[in-house]
Amino acid sequence: MIPSRRLVLLAALLSLPLLFSGLDRTVADTALLANLLLLGLAVVDLLISSSPHDIEVLRRISDVLSLGADNPAVLQVRNLSQQPLEIELHDDAGPLCAVERLPQSLELGVGKSGEVSYIVRPGRRGASVMPAVHLRFRTRLGLWVRQQERPLETPIRIYPDIRAVYRYELLARQNRLAEIGVRMVRMPGQLSRPKARLPDLDLPRSVRREGKWPPADR
Repeated sequence: MIPSRRLVLLAALLSLPLLFSGLDRTVADTALLANLLLLGLAVVDLLISSSPHDIEVLRRISDVLSLGADNPAVLQVRNLSQQPLEIELHDDAGPLCAVERLPQSLELGVGKSGEVSYIVRPGRRGASVMPAVHLRFRTRLGLWVRQQERPLETPIRIYPDIRAVYRYELLARQNRLAEIGVRMVRMPGQLSRPKARLPDLDLPRSVRREGKWPPADR
């Protein structure tokens, strides 16, 4: 929980008359009273606002990720509080991964659900854990920003990206390797393979059985 910019600005404005307390005692007393009222209002704002525990968060991601690739992930959020919320979400992907398209904000009514999509890009292979999700939102009067690091462990395993291998095999089977820049080049000195020739079945059976072929048919 941290004070919002609104609360800081109000406190600064109401504190300005205190600089002139030596000139007019009444002005100083009025400024002090105003600051006490602001403090009470800030406390009331905390009491009437939602708690981070009123927000349900789930992470959806494959347990097997490809190294160096864009792996899709989703944070699913549900507002269980009694007030509409604008929630800012960020994910902690662990030491082996980085995230893109975060943080994102999501406006949810009372009892409503929503989700944000983002990208997880692993930088190293191995086993890891995505440990937590970070969320923050303003209180009802906007005087505070409530935030929480929500423990949400998701084990993941990171392997080399084999999708490129699958694509190469598919193009090879379809004789489409030229699409990815592969060219069939004959090496110098490479001879073409001779074609096999079937025996002439019009020859006499005795000749075919003894293997004495005429010179022109060998």
